[in-house]
Amino acid sequence: MNLEADNVVVLRVLPFRESSLLIRWVGERRGLLSAFAKGVFQKSSSFRGKLDLFCECRVAFVRGQRSDAVTLREAELVEAHLPLRASLAKLRQAAYAARLLESLLVPDAPVPGTYRAFRSFLDQLARRPPRPLPLLAFELQVLRDMGLLPDPERTPLSEPARRLARRLAEQGAACEVDPSESSAEGAACRAALQRWAGALLAEHLGKALPERRRAYAAARSE
Repeated sequence: MNLEADNVVVLRVLPFRESSLLIRWVGERRGLLSAFAKGVFQKSSSFRGKLDLFCECRVAFVRGQRSDAVTLREAELVEAHLPLRASLAKLRQAAYAARLLESLLVPDAPVPGTYRAFRSFLDQLARRPPRPLPLLAFELQVLRDMGLLPDPERTPLSEPARRLARRLAEQGAACEVDPSESSAEGAACRAALQRWAGALLAEHLGKALPERRRAYAAARSE
């Protein structure tokens, strides 16, 4: 069996049998994958402390013949994003972003742009209070990278909202509110763009994710 390598961020961790875990991650090269991490709870395990939610790791794995899940062989922790664990509001935003990826991505398909967008979003969220603008930028980037984002010029959005949509999709989670967008009109543009993105996601997913409302509400709770 060939050993494959990838840079990944952990999206979900589930117990498997007595001493193992089933990990769901998004990777730079292979996108969404599930992996068995065997013997994690054994004292001698090299995986201990490396496979928590939202951890960024370099991993090596092999593919099985009887399951879609791969078997993890090596894991090197790159970034744990520890500040996320100190804030329920941050965890809600991170959890929604992870849920969105699990819902939209096709397993085992390269998504380097989406992977980088997710890493950038978690990095910003770990360093700063949860805000609605980086979350909205992340949604727009994911939609764009999957070919699901319409040309803003062909939408009923106002011209200021179209400009904002283009800027967020390009700059991602590192975006800041432009001084020209800090007025009541700017706030209305952001609200309209948030509703538009929500409608696009609900259309492609077949339903609205309940985590989305809680994620945006979390931006106002700190």
